[in-house]
Amino acid sequence: MTYEIEKRAHFITKDRFELCKKLVQKQSPFLKKYEYKTFLFREPEYLRIRITNGKKRVEITKKIGTSATRKEINQTIPLKYLSKYIKKIEAQGFEKGVEINAHSQVYTWNGVTIAFNTINQLGMIVEVEA
Repeated sequence: MTYEIEKRAHFITKDRFELCKKLVQKQSPFLKKYEYKTFLFREPEYLRIRITNGKKRVEITKKIGTSATRKEINQTIPLKYLSKYIKKIEAQGFEKGVEINAHSQVYTWNGVTIAFNTINQLGMIVEVEA
């Protein structure tokens, strides 16, 4: 079994966000840059659909349970089948909650992934994941 450790930090000012990014850039190789659109669904459980620009597949994540160690199920489907998939999950009781557009710049350092995200509804967030 694999466990993921993840921590997020929200930045109030762009100056602090850029300062943190510069510090990471000095120590960490650049991995990738991308834009994505995320759809979050409510009930009966957490469901996220992520469309990344330039990719022909869609990432789907289900999280089962409410604890910090909840089960996560990931799958991908071809982008051309997305509308059929959404009809299927809506028939199962899922309701579309929020649509999020974001830009991400990702770096790696000693096996840790550091993503600088600008998310249209939330602002500037740094996500550290191991």
